[in-house]
Amino acid sequence: LPHWWFGFSLPMLSFTGYDPPVCFWIFSIGFTATAFLCAVLGQVEYEYIEKVRAAVGLTTYRRHNAAFRFLMIFAGINLSALAWTDHVYFYKSGFILPHVVTTLAAFTGWLIALQINYKVLQQCSKLADEKMPSSPLATLLQTSVRRKKIGFIALGVCMAIHVPLGYILPWFPLCGDLGGCGAAWNCKGINAQTTRCIPFDTCEAETGLSASQCAYWQSESNSSLTDLAAYATCSTCENMNPFTAISQYLLVGALMCMVGLFYFDLSYDPSTGERLMGK
Repeated sequence: LPHWWFGFSLPMLSFTGYDPPVCFWIFSIGFTATAFLCAVLGQVEYEYIEKVRAAVGLTTYRRHNAAFRFLMIFAGINLSALAWTDHVYFYKSGFILPHVVTTLAAFTGWLIALQINYKVLQQCSKLADEKMPSSPLATLLQTSVRRKKIGFIALGVCMAIHVPLGYILPWFPLCGDLGGCGAAWNCKGINAQTTRCIPFDTCEAETGLSASQCAYWQSESNSSLTDLAAYATCSTCENMNPFTAISQYLLVGALMCMVGLFYFDLSYDPSTGERLMGK
Protein backbone atom coordinates (compact mmCIF):
# COMPACT_ATOMS: atom_id res chain seq x y z
CA LEU A 1 0.00 0.00 0.00
CA PRO A 2 1.16 3.59 -0.59
CA HIS A 3 2.17 5.66 2.41
CA TRP A 4 2.15 9.30 3.42
CA TRP A 5 5.19 10.38 5.39
CA PHE A 6 3.80 13.85 6.24
CA GLY A 7 5.90 15.53 3.57
CA PHE A 8 9.23 14.41 5.03
CA SER A 9 11.87 12.78 2.86
CA LEU A 10 13.10 10.51 5.67
CA PRO A 11 10.27 9.01 7.76
CA MET A 12 10.58 7.94 11.38
CA LEU A 13 9.80 4.36 12.36
CA SER A 14 6.85 5.47 14.45
CA PHE A 15 5.12 6.80 11.33
CA THR A 16 4.38 3.23 10.30
CA GLY A 17 2.09 2.88 13.30
CA TYR A 18 -0.27 5.45 11.78
CA ASP A 19 -0.78 3.67 8.47
CA PRO A 20 -3.89 1.45 8.46
CA PRO A 21 -4.38 -1.36 8.12
CA VAL A 22 -1.36 -3.38 6.95
CA CYS A 23 1.46 -1.26 8.37
CA PHE A 24 -0.24 -0.99 11.74
CA TRP A 25 -0.24 -4.76 12.07
CA ILE A 26 3.38 -5.00 10.94
CA PHE A 27 4.28 -2.29 13.44
CA SER A 28 2.33 -3.95 16.27
CA ILE A 29 3.42 -7.53 15.66
CA GLY A 30 7.03 -6.58 14.94
CA PHE A 31 7.47 -4.51 18.08
CA THR A 32 5.62 -7.08 20.20
CA ALA A 33 7.95 -9.83 18.95
CA THR A 34 10.93 -7.60 19.78
CA ALA A 35 9.50 -6.93 23.25
CA PHE A 36 9.03 -10.66 23.86
CA LEU A 37 12.56 -11.40 22.66
CA CYS A 38 14.04 -8.80 25.04
CA ALA A 39 12.04 -10.16 27.98
CA VAL A 40 13.20 -13.72 27.23
CA LEU A 41 16.78 -12.52 26.85
CA GLY A 42 16.50 -10.85 30.23
CA GLN A 43 15.55 -14.16 31.85
CA VAL A 44 18.21 -16.18 30.02
CA GLU A 45 20.94 -13.62 30.74
CA TYR A 46 19.86 -13.56 34.38
CA GLU A 47 20.36 -17.34 34.61
CA TYR A 48 23.71 -17.02 32.83
CA ILE A 49 24.96 -14.39 35.30
CA GLU A 50 23.84 -16.56 38.24
CA LYS A 51 26.03 -19.37 36.92
CA VAL A 52 28.94 -16.98 36.45
CA ARG A 53 28.51 -15.71 40.02
CA ALA A 54 28.63 -19.29 41.28
CA ALA A 55 31.69 -20.11 39.15
CA VAL A 56 33.76 -17.18 40.48
CA GLY A 57 32.36 -17.31 44.02
CA LEU A 58 30.61 -13.92 44.01
CA THR A 59 28.08 -14.05 46.86
CA THR A 60 26.78 -10.48 46.46
CA TYR A 61 24.99 -8.64 43.63
CA ARG A 62 22.16 -11.14 43.45
CA ARG A 63 19.61 -8.36 43.87
CA HIS A 64 21.34 -6.37 41.16
CA ASN A 65 20.95 -9.29 38.79
CA ALA A 66 17.28 -9.65 39.77
CA ALA A 67 16.79 -5.93 39.10
CA PHE A 68 18.34 -6.42 35.68
CA ARG A 69 15.81 -9.15 34.85
CA PHE A 70 12.92 -7.01 36.11
CA LEU A 71 13.99 -4.03 34.01
CA MET A 72 14.33 -6.14 30.87
CA ILE A 73 10.78 -7.44 31.34
CA PHE A 74 9.52 -3.96 32.27
CA ALA A 75 11.03 -2.49 29.11
CA GLY A 76 9.53 -5.26 27.01
CA ILE A 77 6.06 -4.65 28.46
CA ASN A 78 6.31 -0.94 27.65
CA LEU A 79 7.45 -1.64 24.10
CA SER A 80 4.51 -4.00 23.64
CA ALA A 81 2.16 -1.36 25.06
CA LEU A 82 3.59 1.12 22.56
CA ALA A 83 2.98 -1.34 19.73
CA TRP A 84 -0.68 -1.91 20.52
CA THR A 85 -1.80 1.63 21.30
CA ASP A 86 -4.11 3.24 18.76
CA HIS A 87 -1.70 5.67 17.16
CA VAL A 88 -4.33 6.95 14.76
CA TYR A 89 -6.49 8.06 17.70
CA PHE A 90 -3.51 9.74 19.36
CA TYR A 91 -2.58 11.44 16.11
CA LYS A 92 -6.08 12.78 15.47
CA SER A 93 -6.64 13.86 19.08
CA GLY A 94 -3.17 15.35 19.54
CA PHE A 95 -2.76 13.37 22.79
CA ILE A 96 0.52 11.54 22.18
CA LEU A 97 1.60 11.22 25.82
CA PRO A 98 1.10 7.40 25.93
CA HIS A 99 3.45 7.04 22.94
CA VAL A 100 6.09 9.23 24.57
CA VAL A 101 5.82 7.59 28.01
CA THR A 102 5.98 3.98 26.78
CA THR A 103 8.89 4.73 24.44
CA LEU A 104 10.96 6.52 27.07
CA ALA A 105 10.12 3.89 29.71
CA ALA A 106 11.24 1.08 27.42
CA PHE A 107 14.58 2.60 26.42
CA THR A 108 15.31 3.91 29.92
CA GLY A 109 14.62 0.42 31.28
CA TRP A 110 17.04 -1.10 28.79
CA LEU A 111 19.69 1.51 29.52
CA ILE A 112 19.58 0.95 33.29
CA ALA A 113 19.41 -2.83 32.81
CA LEU A 114 22.54 -2.82 30.65
CA GLN A 115 24.36 -0.65 33.18
CA ILE A 116 23.46 -3.08 36.00
CA ASN A 117 24.47 -6.05 33.87
CA TYR A 118 27.82 -4.39 33.20
CA LYS A 119 28.34 -3.70 36.90
CA VAL A 120 27.65 -7.30 37.95
CA LEU A 121 29.89 -8.72 35.23
CA GLN A 122 32.62 -6.28 36.25
CA GLN A 123 32.58 -7.65 39.80
CA CYS A 124 32.64 -11.22 38.49
CA SER A 125 35.58 -10.33 36.26
CA LYS A 126 37.56 -8.89 39.20
CA LEU A 127 37.08 -12.06 41.21
CA ALA A 128 37.99 -14.25 38.23
CA ASP A 129 41.22 -12.26 37.74
CA GLU A 130 42.10 -12.81 41.41
CA LYS A 131 41.20 -16.48 41.68
CA MET A 132 41.88 -17.84 38.18
CA PRO A 133 44.06 -15.37 36.24
CA SER A 134 44.62 -16.12 32.54
CA SER A 135 41.87 -18.76 32.59
CA PRO A 136 39.36 -18.89 29.68
CA LEU A 137 36.62 -17.67 32.03
CA ALA A 138 38.68 -14.68 33.21
CA THR A 139 39.50 -13.76 29.62
CA LEU A 140 35.85 -14.15 28.60
CA LEU A 141 34.64 -11.90 31.40
CA GLN A 142 37.21 -9.22 30.59
CA THR A 143 36.03 -9.16 26.98
CA SER A 144 32.36 -9.16 27.99
CA VAL A 145 32.87 -6.27 30.42
CA ARG A 146 34.63 -4.17 27.78
CA ARG A 147 31.86 -4.80 25.25
CA LYS A 148 29.09 -4.10 27.75
CA LYS A 149 30.73 -0.80 28.68
CA ILE A 150 30.86 0.24 25.03
CA GLY A 151 27.24 -0.88 24.53
CA PHE A 152 26.03 0.98 27.60
CA ILE A 153 27.77 4.19 26.53
CA ALA A 154 26.50 3.87 22.94
CA LEU A 155 22.90 3.35 24.07
CA GLY A 156 23.17 6.28 26.48
CA VAL A 157 24.62 8.61 23.83
CA CYS A 158 21.91 7.63 21.31
CA MET A 159 19.21 8.33 23.92
CA ALA A 160 20.81 11.66 24.81
CA ILE A 161 20.66 12.64 21.12
CA HIS A 162 17.20 11.31 20.24
CA VAL A 163 15.23 12.50 23.28
CA PRO A 164 15.85 16.23 22.65
CA LEU A 165 15.41 15.87 18.87
CA GLY A 166 12.32 13.69 19.06
CA TYR A 167 10.49 14.83 22.18
CA ILE A 168 11.67 18.30 23.23
CA LEU A 169 12.80 20.50 20.33
CA PRO A 170 9.71 19.90 18.12
CA TRP A 171 7.57 21.63 20.75
CA PHE A 172 9.64 24.81 20.88
CA PRO A 173 8.71 27.83 18.69
CA LEU A 174 10.92 26.79 15.77
CA CYS A 175 8.35 27.50 13.08
CA GLY A 176 6.93 31.03 13.31
CA ASP A 177 5.59 32.61 16.47
CA LEU A 178 2.69 30.26 17.10
CA GLY A 179 4.43 27.19 18.50
CA GLY A 180 6.62 24.26 17.64
CA CYS A 181 6.36 21.95 14.67
CA GLY A 182 4.78 19.23 16.79
CA ALA A 183 2.25 21.51 18.46
CA ALA A 184 -0.41 21.11 15.77
CA TRP A 185 -0.41 17.33 15.83
CA ASN A 186 -3.77 17.22 14.07
CA CYS A 187 -3.75 20.49 12.11
CA LYS A 188 -5.35 22.34 14.98
CA GLY A 189 -4.18 24.26 18.01
CA ILE A 190 -1.50 26.89 18.42
CA ASN A 191 0.49 25.88 15.33
CA ALA A 192 -2.41 25.51 12.88
CA GLN A 193 -1.36 28.54 10.82
CA THR A 194 2.08 27.11 10.08
CA THR A 195 1.02 23.52 9.42
CA ARG A 196 -1.10 22.82 6.36
CA CYS A 197 -3.77 20.12 6.36
CA ILE A 198 -4.13 18.13 3.16
CA PRO A 199 -7.50 18.92 1.48
CA PHE A 200 -9.71 15.87 1.01
CA ASP A 201 -10.28 16.61 -2.69
CA THR A 202 -6.55 16.60 -3.45
CA CYS A 203 -5.57 13.92 -0.95
CA GLU A 204 -4.92 11.19 -3.50
CA ALA A 205 -2.90 13.45 -5.79
CA GLU A 206 -0.81 15.00 -3.00
CA THR A 207 -0.16 11.93 -0.88
CA GLY A 208 -0.38 9.04 -3.31
CA LEU A 209 -2.81 7.28 -0.98
CA SER A 210 -5.77 5.30 -2.26
CA ALA A 211 -9.34 6.65 -2.13
CA SER A 212 -10.18 4.38 0.81
CA GLN A 213 -7.11 5.54 2.73
CA CYS A 214 -7.97 9.19 2.14
CA ALA A 215 -11.53 8.50 3.28
CA TYR A 216 -10.12 6.93 6.43
CA TRP A 217 -8.24 10.16 7.18
CA GLN A 218 -11.10 12.54 6.33
CA SER A 219 -11.57 15.05 9.12
CA GLU A 220 -14.64 14.56 11.25
CA SER A 221 -14.90 18.28 12.03
CA ASN A 222 -14.31 19.55 8.47
CA SER A 223 -15.18 17.20 5.62
CA SER A 224 -13.23 19.32 3.11
CA LEU A 225 -9.96 18.47 4.89
CA THR A 226 -8.12 15.40 6.03
CA ASP A 227 -6.31 14.96 9.34
CA LEU A 228 -3.05 14.51 7.42
CA ALA A 229 -0.68 17.38 8.07
CA ALA A 230 2.03 18.49 5.66
CA TYR A 231 4.61 19.19 8.34
CA ALA A 232 7.22 19.85 5.69
CA THR A 233 5.56 23.21 5.07
CA CYS A 234 7.53 24.28 8.13
CA SER A 235 11.06 24.60 6.71
CA THR A 236 12.70 24.43 10.15
CA CYS A 237 10.93 21.16 10.88
CA GLU A 238 11.73 19.82 7.44
CA ASN A 239 15.42 20.53 7.95
CA MET A 240 15.44 19.05 11.44
CA ASN A 241 13.43 15.90 10.63
CA PRO A 242 16.22 13.88 8.96
CA PHE A 243 18.36 14.28 12.08
CA THR A 244 15.43 13.21 14.26
CA ALA A 245 14.81 10.14 12.10
CA ILE A 246 18.50 9.21 11.95
CA SER A 247 18.78 9.51 15.75
CA GLN A 248 15.81 7.14 16.06
CA TYR A 249 17.45 4.62 13.72
CA LEU A 250 20.69 4.86 15.69
CA LEU A 251 18.81 4.27 18.94
CA VAL A 252 17.16 1.13 17.56
CA GLY A 253 20.56 0.04 16.18
CA ALA A 254 22.10 0.44 19.63
CA LEU A 255 19.31 -1.72 21.05
CA MET A 256 20.07 -4.43 18.49
CA CYS A 257 23.75 -4.25 19.49
CA MET A 258 22.65 -4.82 23.09
CA VAL A 259 20.90 -8.00 21.97
CA GLY A 260 24.12 -9.04 20.23
CA LEU A 261 26.08 -8.51 23.45
CA PHE A 262 23.79 -10.91 25.27
CA TYR A 263 24.24 -13.43 22.45
CA PHE A 264 28.01 -13.14 22.96
CA ASP A 265 27.60 -14.03 26.63
CA LEU A 266 25.30 -16.96 25.98
CA SER A 267 27.61 -18.46 23.35
CA TYR A 268 30.11 -19.37 26.10
CA ASP A 269 30.01 -21.81 29.01
CA PRO A 270 29.50 -19.66 32.14
CA SER A 271 31.46 -22.13 34.27
CA THR A 272 34.58 -22.60 32.12
CA GLY A 273 34.56 -19.73 29.63
CA GLU A 274 34.78 -22.14 26.69
CA ARG A 275 32.82 -21.44 23.52
CA LEU A 276 29.57 -23.36 23.13
CA MET A 277 28.23 -22.01 19.85
CA GLY A 278 29.72 -21.35 16.45
CA LYS A 279 32.66 -23.71 16.79
